[in-house]
Amino acid sequence: MPSLVSVIIPTYNRAHCLGEAIDSVLAQDPPADEVIVIDDGSTDATPDVLAGYGDRITVLRQANAGAGAARTAGLRQASGDWITFLDSDDLWYPGRLALLHHDLERPQARDIVMHMADVRFTGEGYDHELFDLRGWPVGDGDAERVEDPLSRAISALHLNSFAARRDAAANTQGFPTELKISQDSYFMCAISAQGPALFSRTTVAEVRRIAGDDAANVELFRTDPVRARRIVQRRFDLLLDLPLTAAQHRLVRRHASGNLFKLAQAEAQSRTGRHRQILIRMARTHPNPGVGWLKALPPLLLGQTGFEIVTRKKTGFSRVTGKA
Repeated sequence: MPSLVSVIIPTYNRAHCLGEAIDSVLAQDPPADEVIVIDDGSTDATPDVLAGYGDRITVLRQANAGAGAARTAGLRQASGDWITFLDSDDLWYPGRLALLHHDLERPQARDIVMHMADVRFTGEGYDHELFDLRGWPVGDGDAERVEDPLSRAISALHLNSFAARRDAAANTQGFPTELKISQDSYFMCAISAQGPALFSRTTVAEVRRIAGDDAANVELFRTDPVRARRIVQRRFDLLLDLPLTAAQHRLVRRHASGNLFKLAQAEAQSRTGRHRQILIRMARTHPNPGVGWLKALPPLLLGQTGFEIVTRKKTGFSRVTGKA
């Protein structure tokens, strides 16, 4: 029996493009079993756009609480075996659900917790696909089975081409509202830590960057890098609270240590005086403390010059740490 698929679309003041997103979902063959749109307190014509779809979609409304809270509300409502997502200013390509159903029926999918296809990023002056940007060695044939997909998820997937088994999603915190950014990254990492996945090279969605519509995470890293890095660190802390394997635990700690280095650098540039204690935490967090201290000592001893030395030596240092 084919798996039932739910689609979750959070939206806030996107009346000008919401219809395109919903239409790209409703045009899928086979169709989704349910389409849930969460209106996160819109003040534009969004309710009128949604009313035009009648009973073809399920509409939830809430006071404005952010995309993460809206997605979590959609998770509570969803009844499908598999949960998929689309942002309200982006598009699914024809065949997105056909590919998902095809891959889920393969023997290799018997115990997977997630499915990931490629996604295309478009905007003024650029046009790139996620798998190429990440350098993932996925061929153009059938989807590739990955036994421990956390190593890919921790480097960033994208919800628009991601699908999660509903019972695996129930084992997470959903999209933690305490994280202003990285809520979706936490969710996908928490799913990927639970079991194997299939990765398909087929591009199934388009992420459209509209002029003047900067992503929240990009904007925060630009305006307040210290706060942005602290939020990312909280994401790693939440992941370390999960029942990870020893290898997964080392992986998360290695990435957390790298983020702490960048946090210390941002603190040093802001002259807060907190960078030294963060560098010590960074060294202790690294799964190989010797490597952590090797990276921490130059900025501890030389200040900003030390940060510059480590940053300049990143390629050579990667050969020591095994981290790109």
